Amino acid sequence: MLKRLKAKAGVSGRVNPHSFRHNFAREYLRNGGEVVTLARLLGHEDVNTTAAFYAVFSKDELQSQHMKFSPISKWFEEER
Repeated sequence: MLKRLKAKAGVSGRVNPHSFRHNFAREYLRNGGEVVTLARLLGHEDVNTTAAFYAVFSKDELQSQHMKFSPISKWFEEER
């Protein structure tokens, strides 16, 4: 079923239950979700498992997250 839907939608790359789970986890973290909460949602007993597989960010992603969530960044925005 997933192969048919993939072809119909013109999607490239992997399409399987594991890739959906992985992409959900990555987007959850990119959108500001906490790794501890994600670990619980995924059923991981050890948060280090979740961090090792999903909390791996590129330099650009880290900079974006820092600008989005840092209290210091928000302080500089208020001065503008």
